[in-house]
Amino acid sequence: LAEVLFRACRRFANIDIVFGVNAFDAVSHARGISVTADQEGGPSRSARAFAFVGADGVNSPTRIRILGEAPADYQNRVAWRTLLDLGALDGAIALDRTSLLFGPGYHAVCYPLPYRGKLNVALFAPEKRDRAFGSSPPKQPTLPHAALRSPAFDAIMEAAQGQWGYWPLATVSADRWHEGGIGLVGDAAHAMVPFQAQGAAMGIEDAAILAPLLMTEPTAESAFARFVSLRRARVNQVARISASNGFAFHLEWPFTAARDAVLKLQGEQGHLKRLAWLYGWDAAPEVQIPSPARAP
Repeated sequence: LAEVLFRACRRFANIDIVFGVNAFDAVSHARGISVTADQEGGPSRSARAFAFVGADGVNSPTRIRILGEAPADYQNRVAWRTLLDLGALDGAIALDRTSLLFGPGYHAVCYPLPYRGKLNVALFAPEKRDRAFGSSPPKQPTLPHAALRSPAFDAIMEAAQGQWGYWPLATVSADRWHEGGIGLVGDAAHAMVPFQAQGAAMGIEDAAILAPLLMTEPTAESAFARFVSLRRARVNQVARISASNGFAFHLEWPFTAARDAVLKLQGEQGHLKRLAWLYGWDAAPEVQIPSPARAP
């Protein structure tokens, strides 16, 4: 996706892509936005802008330093990620579909990338703050004790030995998503736990809503104000269901029996029906033009 966006931007002469920026600032005033950026080993750049959009992630400098909002809130969980050869888990994990694996206090999602011959594994487990952000963070997941061994988890841990990437999970609940013509989108505004796999989707939806507003509203401030009114309720709803999933996924016995029974009873289409409001949402619906009335 990043490569697609990069190539699209390169087609336009009025889009300037600057790498190696190690510091930036933005100030909103009556005549627009003044932006300055310092490049590593290069000159300082400045520009006057209509709006400044901070799409700079969960630890957003725009949110924390420019808008004065709070840092991200660590959720005492870590996402461990790895890419394995498809054959590495043959017989242990289904290689033609997404698998959701539950353990007491942890879970994993595995899905094939057949065009790359790989299997993506994301394993979510608890981790204390002092270990997550210590000078020597852990290199390998340490799973909570389980009374029964899981062949699938055992196979994953053996195949992925020494190949894990490590991401502490944090959320953002910013009171303000904008001030004047400076605003936030995506994780910078509303990072959520990834247990509904919708963080990136929410950022893409943000862009689809904000872009036309910046083109049609008289000021950037009014564009951001309308954007917030259109987005906050939906984003909050997705964040709530993501957090709820995290609670259900990490249940321990005997509560797991009730969870598994509910999943079984809802049937193969139950998940899609329950979340039709999420997956069926259209950021830019076509205008419905009524058909002309027929003469009697």
